[in-house]
Amino acid sequence: MLKKAFNFRLYYALFCFVFVLKVTCISLVEDDQEQFVILETIPHNVDAFTQGLTFDIETARLYESTGLYGESDIREVDIDTGNVIKVVPMENKYFAEGMTLFKTGSGEKRLIQITWQRGEGFIYDADTLEQLDSFTYETSNGQGWGITYDAEAKEFIVSDGSSWLHYWDRDTLKEKRRKQVVVVLAETKSRGGIPLLTSNIDKLNEMELIVEGDAKFILVNRWLTYEIYKVDINTGIVAQIYDMTS
Repeated sequence: MLKKAFNFRLYYALFCFVFVLKVTCISLVEDDQEQFVILETIPHNVDAFTQGLTFDIETARLYESTGLYGESDIREVDIDTGNVIKVVPMENKYFAEGMTLFKTGSGEKRLIQITWQRGEGFIYDADTLEQLDSFTYETSNGQGWGITYDAEAKEFIVSDGSSWLHYWDRDTLKEKRRKQVVVVLAETKSRGGIPLLTSNIDKLNEMELIVEGDAKFILVNRWLTYEIYKVDINTGIVAQIYDMTS
């Protein structure tokens, strides 16, 4: 079973993908010949239009945000069977997008969920899925796509389908800064050490935060591709591209 197979010490290296019938959890490998290893698969509801997945490593609870107008919801999913344990439907006007788990300043576990084009988001109790609050936000294009959480910095990192990452304060949900994601085309650098020749990477979608020593990265899927980009969250520079076509 997946909860038994997980090596929680290596959880930061895991990234879960939703296919039509199953969730596939993999470990990414920085090797040109073998870029990922399949660790486990579980069944997945064929009718769920998955937009966000988040996993509580302390309780082995899996949460899912599903999209489409008139079909969006937030749900808890049994990690062994893929069955829905509990679900909270959303109003028809919302197209749900990314979601992530976080703890408040006093230690309560919460889920934060964003929506596609309405600039509205929601906070839920992670235990009951009760909606506790709602909020509005702005991004570079007014959309919300993916979201992840940096517990050390107490901030959320949000994508909107463009090349921009938005950094929100956990407590106020206000934007602190933005960073553009780029691929370095040449190592020529300015006096400040910043690469001069870069190309923006757009269509940034769902993502997860990983920590490697003192460095922090996000693993972000690029919409309509089979690629995952490993991005330094401090510089926005792509450190690795994983090709998942195999």
